[in-house]
Amino acid sequence: MDAYKIFSSEEAAAYVRQALPEFSKKGPLRARRLAGDSRSVDGHVNEITRVEAADGSSVILKQLMPHVQLASHGEFYELPLTRMAVEVHALRFWERLCPGTTPQIYHWDDAQKLLVMEDLGRLCLLSESILERRRFPEVGKQLGEFLGKTSFYTSEFFLSLEEKQQMQNTFADGKTKPFWNHLFFQSAMLTPPLEAVNPLIKKEMAELCALSPVRREVERLQDRYAWQRQCLIHSDLHTSNIFAGEGEIKVFDAEYATYGPVAFDLGRLLSSLVLSYAALYAKNDVAEAEKRAYQAYLLDVIEEIYQEFDDSFQTAWEGHFGESNPFQSPYNRFYRQERLADTLGFIACASVGRLCDAGLPFDFKELTDPQVQAAGQRLVLRLAKELLLNRKKMKEISELTACLRRLAAKAD
Repeated sequence: MDAYKIFSSEEAAAYVRQALPEFSKKGPLRARRLAGDSRSVDGHVNEITRVEAADGSSVILKQLMPHVQLASHGEFYELPLTRMAVEVHALRFWERLCPGTTPQIYHWDDAQKLLVMEDLGRLCLLSESILERRRFPEVGKQLGEFLGKTSFYTSEFFLSLEEKQQMQNTFADGKTKPFWNHLFFQSAMLTPPLEAVNPLIKKEMAELCALSPVRREVERLQDRYAWQRQCLIHSDLHTSNIFAGEGEIKVFDAEYATYGPVAFDLGRLLSSLVLSYAALYAKNDVAEAEKRAYQAYLLDVIEEIYQEFDDSFQTAWEGHFGESNPFQSPYNRFYRQERLADTLGFIACASVGRLCDAGLPFDFKELTDPQVQAAGQRLVLRLAKELLLNRKKMKEISELTACLRRLAAKAD
């Protein structure tokens, strides 16, 4: 490939017409680029184009941007275009493990680094549904089961050492771990860009990030992320990379998939729900009863995701090893406790990392009054401190939700 080219809308339609001849038989195609700053698209490193046929059916054409700018630092990160292949392999592999949980891939062009796949417009981004305070009764169970199965069946508990090494080699081409290390540990808490946060929380954020015990815990988590190769992780699993509907979820944007700690995806996903809780806590144009009811729903989803993950992982473990394994019970008890502590730590780092202006989730972006926004952000900072200092003392996921309730009530 001589030069990487981002298609215009017209070029995207022409490409789909050639790549999917059966789809093109439906009549003239028209294309529309989806903006990366809208509620329905939370991304700034991909070009997403919807190509629609005359009968209303449509597909999505995705191209990767070769770089991303961290606005808080004015830095550009070069991201390898080979991460497109990583995404395709991850989505196909997860679909085999958990049928129906990833978008259907219609065409993959490795030479031009683009992907044509199922349009999930019939569903709603989970982040958008939360903004609208919608409820999906099965979403916690579905996400927990997805994480439990994909974690176990890509780990050394299930794979032979040779199989696991082959998997690690397959998902090493993205080479994006340094990027996430910078965002979630270095930039989030070790060298935070205080000039890029709400001025009303600068003092609290600086004080938190300067605490020696907090820094030690962040550095421990940073090492775990860098060196642990426990299972295949999505790396960017948050509520804007999940579509949801009645009885259905779709996980997408998997170009950062790699081998890492089993707790990382859990922490990343649960942190996005924590952030939604904190933003709703600060929101002052919602009736108190409605606010409290939806906050309770978010906490229930947090607990359900983790509990279902734990149950699914345990079920897979027992199904694979059987009852004859003498090391199963004691080792699994230790493993599960370590996993919870790491999950809580990753929640803290991921949550604080989203307080910078460039990373603000839509929940906080919609709080245009700095005073109102700061109220929710302070709740996040207080929770992060509690989790980083006390994560190893917590034995159940319910202690996280109880802590969040307590801190919110104390702030009131």
